[in-house]
Amino acid sequence: MLKLKQMTEIKKNGQKMDANLTQIRPKSAQNPPQIRHKTDTNLTQIRHKMDANLTQNGHKSDTNPQQIHIKSATNNRVDLIYNNLISFSRIQKILKFLLSL
Repeated sequence: MLKLKQMTEIKKNGQKMDANLTQIRPKSAQNPPQIRHKTDTNLTQIRHKMDANLTQNGHKSDTNPQQIHIKSATNNRVDLIYNNLISFSRIQKILKFLLSL
């Protein structure tokens, strides 16, 4: 009677623990590869989620520097064109000054 009471108390109080113990013990006694398979699938799922997160984060971080790089490249082009225009206008002023002499 005590064993039955203890079993029912364990089932009432720690149902998850009892279920885990009953699942793990027969499988570990009969065929441990199934337990390993379960842990492997959990690990692969976690790794897959982590890989997906890393690729998403990496993709986001990869696209942002490319966009910044494109913006900086266009800014550099605009700066170069602006600087060339300034130098061209300076050359014109110098030529006008030299021609006026």
